[in-house]
Amino acid sequence: MSPRIDSSWLDVAVGDNKTFIIRDYGQLEYIVSGLPNPKQQIPKISVFLGGGTKDSALQALFPYNNIRRTRSTASIGLRVDNLSVENGEPYLFVDGEVGQSISSPHQAQATPGPGVQDHPIAWKAASAQAAVSTIFSRLVFLFADVVCIFVDDFPSIKSCARFLLECGTKRSASSLPVAVRPRVIVVMGGSSDRAREQAEEFKRVLRDENCDHLPRSFSGVNFLSVDRSTDACFRDRLRASIRGRLEDMREARRDNGALFSGLHLQGLFDLAVKHLALLLEPRAVFRTLYRSPIIRGMRDYEGQMGQTVFGTPVDDITGQVESEFVSQFYSVVSHGTLTADHRRDHLLTINHELGKVQSAKICLYCLVRTAQHPQSCHHALCDQCAQIFGYPAHDAEYQFTVSTCLICLSGGTMVIDVLPPTMNPTILAIDGGGVRGGIPLEYLLLIQESLGPQCKIQELVDLSVGSSSGRFISHTPPDAAFR
Repeated sequence: MSPRIDSSWLDVAVGDNKTFIIRDYGQLEYIVSGLPNPKQQIPKISVFLGGGTKDSALQALFPYNNIRRTRSTASIGLRVDNLSVENGEPYLFVDGEVGQSISSPHQAQATPGPGVQDHPIAWKAASAQAAVSTIFSRLVFLFADVVCIFVDDFPSIKSCARFLLECGTKRSASSLPVAVRPRVIVVMGGSSDRAREQAEEFKRVLRDENCDHLPRSFSGVNFLSVDRSTDACFRDRLRASIRGRLEDMREARRDNGALFSGLHLQGLFDLAVKHLALLLEPRAVFRTLYRSPIIRGMRDYEGQMGQTVFGTPVDDITGQVESEFVSQFYSVVSHGTLTADHRRDHLLTINHELGKVQSAKICLYCLVRTAQHPQSCHHALCDQCAQIFGYPAHDAEYQFTVSTCLICLSGGTMVIDVLPPTMNPTILAIDGGGVRGGIPLEYLLLIQESLGPQCKIQELVDLSVGSSSGRFISHTPPDAAFR
């Protein structure tokens, strides 16, 4: 495979509307297409993050790749080890410049060059560097086996630890077990005593800054002290550590059914980059859709100029609601929980409070849609919630059974027939004309005879209305009306 001069893979650019875009240079597709058997070959991927020390490590580890000549002009580069292209497990390695401020993102061209795709991002990023950090956390690390971070390329130990914490805070986008998430190797230079002090300081920062999310993003964090006095020692020790972590990851992926071929990798990446571009940022969603209505509602409750509710400032309450909103969002994402299951668990948790509330106007399950199906406990629910929280019938379409009220936990089975989404409601209008309304009754009898005894006409009607005597017919029990 003839190498490209530029190993650029991913970058952040500015679009016409002054918002950031993810620019994909097609490097992964180029590498996969150059593999002799991408359907069978299973790539392994390492990520190298840093600056000058990282570059020296790449030159030592991959002497046949001409690292300087193929240097990436983008924030994130991708190469394949030229010695492994023919192997069953080709070795891909990502090259990222972190630790120092990246240069200002370039203005995106109106029409990207051949093989280049732009993905406008729907979420807000404080800076290009923050956007690149998100790309690493939720896209690149998604496919990585090992992540090497070179401490000497960061301004301080604290900044290096905080970078790792920031990646953990943004959460892994993977729904696979934690065991197949990347192993981190924190590479430290200098004497063994200095490396030991750096490792202790690194761990102290992780403890002080609250690293609860870190174990969900990475399957392990290891510290490696290397002597840079000789290139051979530096290379051999780093290579041995990376090889060990790669072997561990290979076993973990095999045990969890997560070994992906080159073609799998390309297809999954294409889906992942689109997903990242449209990623919901919970704080932005809350502040755009919910913050103003919440503030307006609380101030209306206390009066037009109210600044407090129950003695608490409105801004403080809004901040608490936002924090809970963000926390629940990440809880659903990190655990791979269905939102319906999350809502069910939440309703069961607060049923002692919500059970006292009754309404015939709003569905208390979702607090959004109109109530349509009242239960015996007077807690009504809508069509949508009947489908979400009810159990579908085995012998009928769009029929659901609700056996327990999630609001108050009262029993009592209720069978709900939901109008199919492609069907308009069937309305029976009965005129009051004729002697005692006899003519409409005769017509109804004829229709029933045509349908047969197995299909009751009342089961085909969603709403029946009538005027004069027709009103009484429409409200008469079906058996009595046809008697």
